[in-house]
Amino acid sequence: MTVLLARSGDAPGVHGWDHWAAIGDAPSGLDPSRRLDGLAGRLEAAFDAVAAHWWALARELATVASARWSFAATCSPSSSDLGAMMAWALLAEDLAAGPERVLLICDDPWLFRLLAARPGIEAMAPPPLASITLGLKLRGLAARLKVTAKVARAALSCRSHRRNHPPGHPALLVYGHPQSNAQGHDAYFGPLMSQFPGLLRALHTDCPAARATELAGDGRSASLHAWGGLSFALTLVLRRWRPTAAQGAGRWGWLVRRAAAIEGSGGAAAMAAWQEHCQNRWLDRVRPQAIAWPWENHPWERLLVRRARALGLGTVGYQHTVVGRHRFSQSPDAAADGERALPDIIACNGPAYRDNLLALGVPAQRLAIAGALRFPAGGGPAFDPRAPVLVALPSVRRTALEILDALAALPVDFRRVLIKHHPMYKVPVPAAPHLQETETPFPRQPALSAVISAESAVGLEAALAGIPFVRFLSSRMPAMDILPPGIEHHAADAAGLEAALKGAAPPGNCPPVFSEVDMEFWRSHLGGRDA
Repeated sequence: MTVLLARSGDAPGVHGWDHWAAIGDAPSGLDPSRRLDGLAGRLEAAFDAVAAHWWALARELATVASARWSFAATCSPSSSDLGAMMAWALLAEDLAAGPERVLLICDDPWLFRLLAARPGIEAMAPPPLASITLGLKLRGLAARLKVTAKVARAALSCRSHRRNHPPGHPALLVYGHPQSNAQGHDAYFGPLMSQFPGLLRALHTDCPAARATELAGDGRSASLHAWGGLSFALTLVLRRWRPTAAQGAGRWGWLVRRAAAIEGSGGAAAMAAWQEHCQNRWLDRVRPQAIAWPWENHPWERLLVRRARALGLGTVGYQHTVVGRHRFSQSPDAAADGERALPDIIACNGPAYRDNLLALGVPAQRLAIAGALRFPAGGGPAFDPRAPVLVALPSVRRTALEILDALAALPVDFRRVLIKHHPMYKVPVPAAPHLQETETPFPRQPALSAVISAESAVGLEAALAGIPFVRFLSSRMPAMDILPPGIEHHAADAAGLEAALKGAAPPGNCPPVFSEVDMEFWRSHLGGRDA
């Protein structure tokens, strides 16, 4: 019937409620037994329902030119939490229509103001906003100045790379992965550069200049920085997503303002604008016969497709990583121009994710199965019910800490639990006799009884290796489900984690996920004069 909305500092003074829930961290002093049951599952269900709302909002936001650099405005749940905030709003509306009075704790100033205007929600005083907004603006200005200086230096440093790219050859456009080298191997496209001597490699502008120069030693690789203009670099301080006043006033208006403020506090839009500028000049001058890249449908990729198509150049997006039902950005519904923002061909690494993309609305004629150039076939640890549990922590700090709190609450005589940090983000591990940090990745573990993860491909690796997999459901922030349909696994929140681990059994026969590499496909699209 009613949601009582309060900041964490005000929550202890609010009375007359049946259960409580917290958006983010819960304040101390609340009775754990009165915490809303099943919150993580309800939050994930709300996240499932977000897709249509986010797609519609993205198409509306696309009327502003600067939205082309925004992750929020292109429905990217891995890079923007706009969808997660929309899920909390849908859940709050559902709670407000329910029979019980729920105390909902929220310290986010934008989300609080959005929820306060919803029917059935009684709100206390909102969190402060003006000082936070000012701080984000100043931080964003500093970040864009830093980006300007960095890319200007990179453009000068990489100028000589231009000679590595004569016109008319097919090309890869890739990130500067540490496992790529100048001897014909690319971490995304495996041996294709060795197979096709005429294939060029362009390096995304997020690849540091020194690393790009190292790879350019092969005579066929070049940083896109090489085509960047210094005069354009000086304009990057102005480049940020600027939604209109009307877009900041609609149903999701407060969350649009929030996303714009958060993205504007960093240099991501400036880097996206620089990437667009560099790749456009590269396309115009090099005119590669065809371009292939590791496809995830990020903003820069859509811009690449549109420019290449206008120039009559072929485009192949390689679906190199996991998809899952929450990769909303990979649907044509996420773009105002629909499937025209998709590559000519999306080369899938196997049938499972091909079907996943079909379910997201990608037309069948745009999809081909070209095989897995990245995922090794077979191998992995043995299953042993007495062996340790491996936990692959996600990049989202809040979710990682929630997982660790749940693990620390397990009985001390539970199986040994190995904690594998995300390679980019490390969090403190609670002191508990059954918890142990490890640097050994999943494939090199000798034996495991189960794997726990959220938003990690390690869960898929575990299922394919016959190891029970528990997908963690967060009650603080919805986590993307990146598994293809048909993969047997368990899903559990913090309260159900121990029972899920005790009941976890090896999955049955998995449906086909990855396919053998179809070299003839790649030869026909990228072989060029070597075809």
